[in-house]
Amino acid sequence: MKYHKTKRGFAGIEILSDLSVRTSAVTYETFDFYVYHGLLMWTAWGLLGFIQLASNRWLKGYWYLNMWIHRLAGTSIMIITLIMGIMAY
Repeated sequence: MKYHKTKRGFAGIEILSDLSVRTSAVTYETFDFYVYHGLLMWTAWGLLGFIQLASNRWLKGYWYLNMWIHRLAGTSIMIITLIMGIMAY
C-alpha cells in the first residue's frame, strides 16, 4: 500500500497500428495539462456549443445578432479544438 500513497498517477494503454500494445505512465506535470485540456474542451463543446444552439433557437427574430453570436461561438469552438488537439498529440 505504501506504493499507492506515494506514487499516484495514471496509466495509459496505446494500441498501435501493428496491433501491439504500449503502456505509459502519466506524471503530475502531464496530468495538469490534461486537466486544462479537459476544462477547455468542456467549455468549448459544452458552453459554447449550447450558446450556438440557443442563439439559433431563441434569437431567430434578431437575425444579424444571431449570426454573429453563432459565428463567434463556432469559430471559438474550432480554434480551441484545433489547439488542444495539436497540443495533446
